Amino acid sequence: MGKRRWWVVVMMVVLLTGTTSALWKEFTDAQKLERDTLKLLTPILGDVDAALVTLIDPGKVGLGVDKFIKIVVDQMFNVSPNDVDFVSSSTMRDRKLLGLFQLLSRRLDLLENGAHGIISSLRDVGKERSDLVEDHTLRDFANSVLSHDHHCVMASMTHLHSLAAPEGAHGSNSPLLVHSQSPQQIMRGLYTVLSLTQARGYAMLEFARMVLRAYNEGNFTAEQRVSKGLYLQYSEDMLREARKLQLRESQDFLRCDPPEHQEGKTYGYIENEVDMNVDGTCIKTCEYYQHTKSEGCHYQETKFCGKQRQCLGTIHDCQYNDADAWICQSQKPYRRYDYIRYENGLQLGGSNSCAVPSLKVDSWIRWFVRCAYCLCLCDDGNSPTTDRYISLTPAITDTRNNMIVTGVRFTKQRRVIHLQVQQGQALPQGQVNVSTIHWVDVEPINVFRSGYEEGNHYMKLSYENRSVDLDRLTAPVGHVVTGVRLRMLGSHVNLEVQITPISFTSGELKPYKSYWISNDNTPVNTKNPRQQFLTSSPDDPTKFPFPSIQDSKPNTYMRFGPTDRIKDVAQLTVPFFDAQDVAPSPSTWFSGIHYIFYTHK
Repeated sequence: MGKRRWWVVVMMVVLLTGTTSALWKEFTDAQKLERDTLKLLTPILGDVDAALVTLIDPGKVGLGVDKFIKIVVDQMFNVSPNDVDFVSSSTMRDRKLLGLFQLLSRRLDLLENGAHGIISSLRDVGKERSDLVEDHTLRDFANSVLSHDHHCVMASMTHLHSLAAPEGAHGSNSPLLVHSQSPQQIMRGLYTVLSLTQARGYAMLEFARMVLRAYNEGNFTAEQRVSKGLYLQYSEDMLREARKLQLRESQDFLRCDPPEHQEGKTYGYIENEVDMNVDGTCIKTCEYYQHTKSEGCHYQETKFCGKQRQCLGTIHDCQYNDADAWICQSQKPYRRYDYIRYENGLQLGGSNSCAVPSLKVDSWIRWFVRCAYCLCLCDDGNSPTTDRYISLTPAITDTRNNMIVTGVRFTKQRRVIHLQVQQGQALPQGQVNVSTIHWVDVEPINVFRSGYEEGNHYMKLSYENRSVDLDRLTAPVGHVVTGVRLRMLGSHVNLEVQITPISFTSGELKPYKSYWISNDNTPVNTKNPRQQFLTSSPDDPTKFPFPSIQDSKPNTYMRFGPTDRIKDVAQLTVPFFDAQDVAPSPSTWFSGIHYIFYTHK
């Protein structure tokens, strides 16, 4: 897993465009036009913006646009005497038509906002329906929109349909690491862009005909019937193809390694056996000391123990490599050594240069017994260079205000690792109100104050308790993720996810029905026990220039431990927590959380 610096400060300076008198007049004119348009539609639709959201949503763009145009036609050409002022002058009539088209275009813009799609080349096709089009000269914009050449809007819509809904379309089921969305989300965004493109073309055709009809230049009944039939057919074909492809695509959104890793711990630790027992003797071997502690420094002035930080915690897994060595002490606060080179030729650590003069360390003979230097693991829970506290407090959204999880990440505050969620207000059909998206503040925990209790508010990793469960938690259909938390399941750190029922049509949560899901399986279960995920000779993951890959499976667990002694002198605790935001763009509903492990092969 990659790691990033926990504290980053970013400063942004923006310049705001000033408002001139001409711009102000244009703004007030636009406001009046919008008021007039809303005044026309409010008696029919009620809350116009809300009605447009319901009428034209991502799942039924085609039908919604057609219904809206029918409303406009009825208001323009089937007016009652009370509404005659609407078409009393050509200027006002044109302005109202423009306002209605602008209102529709704005709704389509909202749907398109944030959708990432593709730019398709449009191929030329025949115009078998050209015999139904009236033969006369059209005006200005309407003429170009309704033209009959191979670049006309109707031909472009036909071309786009042939590209978007081919019979032999194929999908891919592999998760994407190079995009800001899941494969399924990309496919849905592609459908949105294509359907909106079709909708804009259809709207332009119909509004152009309305303009010409208003000028008594034709009725266009045949053209409207043909274009409506084709448009609805195209919309249905693209929706069917999009649904088919989405079922083949993965829902997973993963973050790959950043281009450059930035900064963070049980360490590899050199200790002489004379300092690992209260008697100060050297009658045992290094391997004897598997769980002990440092008893001080017997030769402070002359021996290596006086030249390094003492391990004030417990000492584990000692081993003997050779009697004498050259030790390069690291200048980095989270490492003790950059390398150890023994006289027998063995070198621990990949570095060949030392920022400071290396120290010669020799075992010595006392009373016919060799006092050897051992390479052990130091587990110092109170060291200022180790961060081993994990928050157990839940990170939840404001479900009463219809907020759902739109992102999740690990963050560190006061040496405590937290899960933090990003929240946004749910809208119908998987959409999220982008203006409401923000990260929810985590509850700060001070492990040194009496108000916070270990095992309740936080847990402390140690040599004995350092296992983390790797799980994939998925909500049932009709539910979304509204919270995450870590808990202690025995001695394991275990993931839980809060889910809440939601209406796909309205986007409304049922917060009073929220509940937590988890995988309660343990290694001691008699049926399908949780298996340990083992790593082989792990190294510092930030060394590698190529991206890491997912290497774990659900229903497993792994243990925090040191990097390999040969590769890295056991100087780092792995895996690292990946501090990158896992938040797709555009935001969407979460149906689950997957706790995974990344590695390099």
